[in-house]
Amino acid sequence: MDRFKKGATMNLVYVEWIDACGPTSTGWLLPDQIDAFVGHEWLVKDIGFIYKESEDYICLVGGFTEEDDVYTATYHRIVSIPKSTIRKRIDLTKHIKKGK
Repeated sequence: MDRFKKGATMNLVYVEWIDACGPTSTGWLLPDQIDAFVGHEWLVKDIGFIYKESEDYICLVGGFTEEDDVYTATYHRIVSIPKSTIRKRIDLTKHIKKGK
C-alpha cells in the first residue's frame, strides 16, 4: 500500500468513542451485578494512524513498519471503530515531523 511506503505521509487521529461493555466474568451473575452495566457508556480515548476509512468505519493502527524494497509493511494494535460510536475526532497529522 502506497500510504505505508517509506516516507509517505500518515494521517494520525485522536478519537473518543463509545464501546460496548460487560462483565469480565463468564459465570452466573446476580441482577444487581448486571444492572451495573445497563445504560453505562464506556468512553474509549484512542490515538492511531488511519489504515482504512469508509463511510461507516475507521480502522486505526497503533504502530507499523514502513514498506520498502525488502520488507512488506506490518501493523500493530489494530482497531476498527464504527463511526456512529465516535464522539470526538481530532486530526493530529500536522504534529508529525517529516523525516529524511
